Amino acid sequence: MESYVEVAFIQALLVNLVSVLIALYAAAYPLALRKCVSYAVLLAALASFCFHPWAAALLLIIEGLCAWLFFRYRLSAYFASIALRLLMTGSCFKLAGGSIYNFTWFPPLDYNPFLIWLLLLIILAALIMKWGHTLNQLAFVYAVECCSLTLRGYLDSGNNCVIQGYPVMFVRPKVFEKIKGRDIIKGKMHTLSNEVEIEGKLSDVRVKGGNWMSVMVVVGDQHFPMQADCLLNLRQISEVDKHEIHKTNL
Repeated sequence: MESYVEVAFIQALLVNLVSVLIALYAAAYPLALRKCVSYAVLLAALASFCFHPWAAALLLIIEGLCAWLFFRYRLSAYFASIALRLLMTGSCFKLAGGSIYNFTWFPPLDYNPFLIWLLLLIILAALIMKWGHTLNQLAFVYAVECCSLTLRGYLDSGNNCVIQGYPVMFVRPKVFEKIKGRDIIKGKMHTLSNEVEIEGKLSDVRVKGGNWMSVMVVVGDQHFPMQADCLLNLRQISEVDKHEIHKTNL
C-alpha cells in the first residue's frame, strides 16, 4: 500500500502527543511539555522515515529508553499512553484502510486525513490549555507521613479549622480506617452555613521535611483534588520551613 511518509509523520506526531497528554492527565503526573513534544517527535520520525529491516526493534529500544527517562515514576501513565496510541492507530486503520508499519498508520494516497487531524488538534489544544492549571494544582500536593503510612496530601487553602488546639486534617474513609490514633476527640466545626459536630482521631502527622505535630484526623466527605488521600490544614504548612518540604511523586 503506497502512502506519503510526510502525512504518516504528522498523523503519528498528533496521535503520540494526544495519547501521552491524556494519560498524564489521568495519572495526575506532571511532565514538561517540551519533553512530551520531544518524545512524540522522536517516535513519529523513527516510525515514519525508518524502513530498515531492524526498524521495529530499534523503535522498541527507543520506547524503552524514553519510558525510563520520562516515565519511570509513572509507568502506569506510560502504558496507558501506549494503549491509547494503539487504539487510535487501529481505529484510523479500520476507518480508512491504508497500512500499519512500525506500529504507525500510513493513510492511503486517496484518503484525506484533515478531519482526523482537526479532531486531534482540538483535543490537543484543550489539553495544552489545561496543562498550566494542572501543574498549578500539583504545586499544592505534598507527601505526608501519618503513623506508618505515606499519604498524598493536598493543601486546602480553606481549611484552617482547629479543634481543642489541634489542626483538623480530612482524610478518605479507607485511609481513616488504617490510622491508629492516640485518642478520640470531638468538637464543633463552623461552616459557612451552620455548626456541625465532628469526631476524629488524634494522631502524629508530618509533611515530609517538616516536624511532627499532633493533628485531629477526620473522615471527609468533600472532593479530594489530584487523587489526594488527605486535605492538609494550613497550619501544617505554615509551621515548617517550606524549603525543606519534599514534594511527592506518589
